[in-house]
Amino acid sequence: MPDHKARSLALLSLLLAYNFSLAAPSAQCKNLSDSQLAELQERMHSDKITEGDTKSLEETAKNKAQPITRRVRCYALLCQYYFAQGKEQLASNTIEEALKLDGKSPEALAQRAYIHSYTSDPKSAALALKYYDQAIAVNKDKSWLYLNRGSLKKTQRQFKEAIADFDQADALTMKETKQHHNLALALKTECLGQLKMYQECIKLGDSIRNAALPDLLRVELLEETGLAKLSINKEKEAMADFSQALKMLEVAAAHGERKPVSQAELGRIYYLRGVCHHKLKQKELANEDLNKALSLGFRVPGAPPPDRVVELDLSSEKLFQPLIAQARKTLPEAKGRFLKGLPKGYTFSITTKIYDQNKKFEQVFVLVKSWSGDRIDGILISEVRLPGYKHGQALTVYEKDVLDWTIVSPKGEEEGNLIGKFIDKNLPNQD
Repeated sequence: MPDHKARSLALLSLLLAYNFSLAAPSAQCKNLSDSQLAELQERMHSDKITEGDTKSLEETAKNKAQPITRRVRCYALLCQYYFAQGKEQLASNTIEEALKLDGKSPEALAQRAYIHSYTSDPKSAALALKYYDQAIAVNKDKSWLYLNRGSLKKTQRQFKEAIADFDQADALTMKETKQHHNLALALKTECLGQLKMYQECIKLGDSIRNAALPDLLRVELLEETGLAKLSINKEKEAMADFSQALKMLEVAAAHGERKPVSQAELGRIYYLRGVCHHKLKQKELANEDLNKALSLGFRVPGAPPPDRVVELDLSSEKLFQPLIAQARKTLPEAKGRFLKGLPKGYTFSITTKIYDQNKKFEQVFVLVKSWSGDRIDGILISEVRLPGYKHGQALTVYEKDVLDWTIVSPKGEEEGNLIGKFIDKNLPNQD
């Protein structure tokens, strides 16, 4: 999945997978046993499913002699597998088969909602929330359904509504599983931070900082409490949280584990720690962290990457040709995402050249406002030296003149910008 949504929805995936493991039926069968299904679920989470495994799931799901609960669970696992393989329609058809068997199954209803959660299309997200509503309407005592729905609302920046779901999940944890208690409180902490309720965020987050949590959620928790502390001028405490989050990621990398955040998101944590150093007048440490953040692809939201004027000679420009070709190859997909509607807070810019009367040019960023056919209308967001141009002016660019594209999330995670990243890495002395 694209980087801009992978982090938040990875947690949703984790919750869904965990909750399927809680739902293992107790009856024995001659196709796949309870223990085999539980083992399959674990291996699916580690991407170690074989063709034989999927055939066993299919046979058990279609075997009318098997208990309905087991058949539904097999369909749900198959749906999860197909979706992970990028076979969205097959995944959708599979989960509908499960719902034909049991239209009230929380696992099947949640899986159907999950499919629609993995998209930047606001309409599809609304449909996913509708499906979670249906699941909860017939399974009001399942805390994990409230956790999943709340997590989706959080990704849609519906923080107050998400908190209500996390509170309800927490209220149900004593009846179901205490493990959901920490999850609900951690997710609520993030929402409090986003609502700028900093004192409440810090108090709740610090109370569970040593609780058992998935690594991804613990990193998010430390980042959120650190940002809250930074916002109320507690730089030293904030720096401790950011350093702990970075230490966790370093340990994971040292053990060969997959990092739970993207490179740009990792850069954001370095950036925030760098801000702490800066406020504490620790200039060298601040510059070290800020440069590390830039090298990882982090951009301050609202700032045009690479945040500086770059003068190029012919030799350096030739180096860009493979990057331009790659960017143009992926431009139609990026354009489609823009026209479909990016999530709230995301920005889309294109890289192009502007010329003066003497045919001297500068490479600039244009923030895209509208796109019709091959015509792109936007705002110049680069600082320029060429006469006749200024930051903030309206510009029209045509697709044939696009050199690169960049999508930046509200947290500074960056997609694209192949040329900018190359300049940052290989032409560091440009200013």
